[in-house]
Amino acid sequence: MEQKQIIGIDVSSKKLNLHFLATALDYEIPNTKKSICDFLKQEKINVENCVFGAESTGRYHLICQEALVRKGFEFKLINPILTGKKISSSIRKKKTDKNDAKLIAQIISQGEGRIVTLSQLDVTRRTLLRTRRGIVNQRTAVKIILKELTMVNANGKVNTAMKSLEKLIKHMDTCVENIEELALDKNDATKDEKLIQSFPGFGTRLSAIVSVETGDFSRFPSATQYKAYVGIDPKVMQSGESLRMGRITKRGNAHLRTAFYMAAQVARCHDPELREFYLKKKAEGKMTRVAIVAVARKLCERVFAVVKRGTPYEVRQLESQIALV
Repeated sequence: MEQKQIIGIDVSSKKLNLHFLATALDYEIPNTKKSICDFLKQEKINVENCVFGAESTGRYHLICQEALVRKGFEFKLINPILTGKKISSSIRKKKTDKNDAKLIAQIISQGEGRIVTLSQLDVTRRTLLRTRRGIVNQRTAVKIILKELTMVNANGKVNTAMKSLEKLIKHMDTCVENIEELALDKNDATKDEKLIQSFPGFGTRLSAIVSVETGDFSRFPSATQYKAYVGIDPKVMQSGESLRMGRITKRGNAHLRTAFYMAAQVARCHDPELREFYLKKKAEGKMTRVAIVAVARKLCERVFAVVKRGTPYEVRQLESQIALV
């Protein structure tokens, strides 16, 4: 059996140092997904006989981890404490990026490291996307405070506070951009995400949220159970022979529910069937928000069916096009 090539990676914010243990070759490339993919192609690295490994560095290792695991490579994550002990126990205690990459490769060759799986990547993406939403909500709150301060008579303290808030907003903008770079690469979209993107209203971000928050669609036997998981199913109120549907339960996944609601706002304008359904609800006297929730419920059913079927959604045109007013 052919022995696998072990490649250690020392990660920093802007670059990667790679060490090939068997050939003692060293490489340095930018820490971007494109650079990693180009390097794999250029060096003709075979997915079957290579093992990559890197230290867990907080977030800098996530780019190479995502790129390599998505391409099917075995990737091991090393605890930094372990490499620190190895360096401390060495005689020269020499620490450079090249030496660190070599040390990581040696540690992997000794059987150390935790293998990162695709399912773990989805957990990471889910955490990142939830964090993004939290930052966006906080940024909105800061912008509201900043707007209120502009209406106050300016003085030294107010101006200082406004400048601090403006800096905070810029920092939040950068955080959101960094998270999106890590979690929302179109080239890494899963099969489910691509199917979900065939619906009007679902772009890269919303399709990713639905995919990572749902996980495996096959664990839901029916659309009814999936709607219950989302929390977009109506409450059933029964008294004697009287049966009435109430408001949505909101017992499920709030992140999924929000994603479907946001997508429904677009779908009601660009999907003729859902537009007709929305106008029908409005004609029945439903409030706009209630009508959009009804569209979101219908959209939830269709997304479930499309992913289960494995074929993209096709927007069907109506014979009589109704203009949305």
